[in-house]
Amino acid sequence: AQVAQKGDKHTIAAVAQMLEHGDSNVRRLATHALAQVVEKGDGLAVEEIASRLEHADDSVRLTATRALTQIFGISDSQVIGAVAARLAHADEHVRHAAARAFEHVATRDDEQMVSAVVAKLAHSNEDVKRAAISTLARVSSKGNQAAIAAVTMHLEHKDDRVKWAAVHG
Repeated sequence: AQVAQKGDKHTIAAVAQMLEHGDSNVRRLATHALAQVVEKGDGLAVEEIASRLEHADDSVRLTATRALTQIFGISDSQVIGAVAARLAHADEHVRHAAARAFEHVATRDDEQMVSAVVAKLAHSNEDVKRAAISTLARVSSKGNQAAIAAVTMHLEHKDDRVKWAAVHG
């Protein structure tokens, strides 16, 4: 029996809240329940789940990554956009969670993902630039010309930490 209609924003918000539960079994069941009520292409649901990448608890961030992948599949454009937005977050842990999430929500060298990460290199914050560079190292194959071209432009950056990231990934 169906308890809620697919796409019901109140149900999605209530179930997504369970992604933050302290019990990993509840989080797993919440992911399964979301898969039943979320419609593919639902940008509000993507954002509702992706917002959990900002949670203080690393296990909640990991659950959010799994939920995004299980519900929306690999290389979903809305998911890539939501994860890329977190690369510019003020909290270093959220940026790191976004970098890790990219390893799961898109295939290696996915053009849209690489483009979204490269765009973060234009950010004014050096920490965001470093996060983008290290993310490119994680999600791009050796020889990926778009990643190489983007990172090469930062080899002479004024910030030594950005230069170091460009050299060492």
